[in-house]
Amino acid sequence: GFEEFRYAIYYHCATQFGWDKEKVDKQPIDYLKKLFATHIKMMKEAEKKNSMPPMGRNMSKNFK
Repeated sequence: GFEEFRYAIYYHCATQFGWDKEKVDKQPIDYLKKLFATHIKMMKEAEKKNSMPPMGRNMSKNFK
């Protein structure tokens, strides 16, 4: 539930930014939500890039 989510926020901010609990608690919740939304978006984009095979040199012209 919520407590698990809260600790996920602390963990992520500690590992990604080096923030401690006090620093996280000082951040507005909307800011933290946007950080997580951006992180999720970037992870999904990275997954898409890794899962698609590279196109041949002339193949990309066919998709424009």
